[in-house]
Amino acid sequence: MYIYFDIGGTKTRVSISHDETTFEEPQSFHTPQDHNELFDTILTIARKLGGGADIEGAGGGVAASVDRGKNALCWGPNLPQDWFDIPFTEKFAQALGCPVFIDNDTAVIGMGEAAHGAGKGYEVMVYMTISTGVGGARIVNGKSESTGRSSEPGWQYIDYDNTACDNCESGNVQILLSGSNMEKRFNMKPYEIHDEAVWERYAEWTGYMLANSAVHWTPDAFVMGGSMITGDPAIPVDRIAHHLQRVLVNAQMPEVKIATLGDFGGIYGAMEFVRYRIAQ
Repeated sequence: MYIYFDIGGTKTRVSISHDETTFEEPQSFHTPQDHNELFDTILTIARKLGGGADIEGAGGGVAASVDRGKNALCWGPNLPQDWFDIPFTEKFAQALGCPVFIDNDTAVIGMGEAAHGAGKGYEVMVYMTISTGVGGARIVNGKSESTGRSSEPGWQYIDYDNTACDNCESGNVQILLSGSNMEKRFNMKPYEIHDEAVWERYAEWTGYMLANSAVHWTPDAFVMGGSMITGDPAIPVDRIAHHLQRVLVNAQMPEVKIATLGDFGGIYGAMEFVRYRIAQ
């Protein structure tokens, strides 16, 4: 069997597959601070789901920047910092007793959307997520770009002189758009904010972010995920597309779509990611 995981700063999801094309109902648990506890819990759940079958490989996404050459975690604001000072993938493989493949969670979810969701049929697709944080990945022919470190478009600046937001500490996208910073700014949960003018401003900022990514990555489509996009209320995708088209220069207008795989996007993506890495 194969183990698929989606390790977030708050929650981790796990599933298994016997045929590499379908998976069992994913199980979730609170992401622990201790990485050994994480590995043990994933293995315990996998054995329970798999009925004791041999483990041939495992893989999935982690909410962190990943050094793909070293298969190591580089940095992530929502994970324990001591996870970045160890040979993470090597220890993971030792705990599970099989090869383990990791990548940034956004890149893995993007592969899932490209194969099974809203990104299906596009040669070049960019998956963007706006939730607790902001992330994105370029997916070409169903595969994330595999060289160097994983992309971090959420740290680009769209307000270089910090004038767009009266009470924002910085003009980068992570500060302007993330749900965690929205909560700090308004002292309310995003789902408690019903002022249409606020959501329109967020759509405008998101359009600027996508314009930068469009001229750099030339996608056929943007697939948008995360609670700030799929929640209620949320940043309206039609208004994102409006602002993107308004400011886009010297690039073809991509489609802007909402992700369709929901909470299981990371597991769908892990299935594609593991199959691809094992075949290499």
